[in-house]
Amino acid sequence: MTRGDSKKFSYTVSKTETIPVGDVDTGKLLVSADTNKPGLYLITCAGDYDKNSDEFNSRTIVYAVQQ
Repeated sequence: MTRGDSKKFSYTVSKTETIPVGDVDTGKLLVSADTNKPGLYLITCAGDYDKNSDEFNSRTIVYAVQQ
């Protein structure tokens, strides 16, 4: 990843998971997966799409730590 000031960072994926949208613990995502290194989380929609709610029922979360 390259920051706006051109400083570059590298991350390694440590885990991925797909979970129901109601089970996403956003508080947990405020702390790095490895508390000894800065972390990065990528979250995207997954699962089945519900036209009535205009939402997907799951989220895929990618956990990464800075190298």
